[in-house]
Amino acid sequence: MRLILAGIEYAGKHTLALRIERWWAEQTGQDIGVGPHGRAADVEDEEPRFHKFHDHFNIPYIMHTTGHHDDEQVEAGQKHVLTLPPGLMEYFQRYNIMNKFSLGYAVNYIEYEDMFFIDWYYGEAVYAPLYYGYGGVGQYGDRRKLARTLDKSVLKVIPDTVLVLMKAAPEAIRKRFRERKSPFPHRHGATPFREEDTELVLERFEEEYENSLLTYRFDLDTTDASVEETFGEFARKIKPYITTEDRVRMLSRDLPRDAGSFSSTS
Repeated sequence: MRLILAGIEYAGKHTLALRIERWWAEQTGQDIGVGPHGRAADVEDEEPRFHKFHDHFNIPYIMHTTGHHDDEQVEAGQKHVLTLPPGLMEYFQRYNIMNKFSLGYAVNYIEYEDMFFIDWYYGEAVYAPLYYGYGGVGQYGDRRKLARTLDKSVLKVIPDTVLVLMKAAPEAIRKRFRERKSPFPHRHGATPFREEDTELVLERFEEEYENSLLTYRFDLDTTDASVEETFGEFARKIKPYITTEDRVRMLSRDLPRDAGSFSSTS
């Protein structure tokens, strides 16, 4: 499965990502929390962590929420990246986003059965002109134009990718912003997002979603929904987009790992 969860701060992207990760691991017979961006689920006194989602695309969040590093590294990374001048930040972000189209990833998309992103270049299209000082309409590196160019690349390289827009009513976002309640406090501690920009950011993400060239997409409104209700809606809406290959994985999830390939001869 290939997913992009995009949307405003406090829409619930990371919370839903955790739930999707656990569900998809169960559906396909994977070990929860074991992978290049996660920690083993059997580590004593540690909550299993998701590993499928790449979530390092919005300044100052240049590292994964979980996986490669510890919380001190996250804080240090945030402090340093916020000191970069706009030109250097644009250069870094161009690499950060385009890295997922590099040879290492592009070749392995064939082998990677799952690839999940949070915001990716959609967040950059919204936040860069508003908060980072570059990428506005008509400027060098116009992030709206870049987003459509990258849509075309996604359609070419990983065409089964599903775009999910996560949103909530402005009053709900503002309430969550003021309460600062989050299972990922580091993700919100240094956010440049401002409460007074709520409507504008919601509108911009909606605009990017509507202008997206991706074939498969749907939205989720978390205004009055619990995590389980939101996940239930996701599970219903994703069904038409589950590929044949993924359905085979789901059907064969209980087969022994070393069963090998089926033979056409006896």
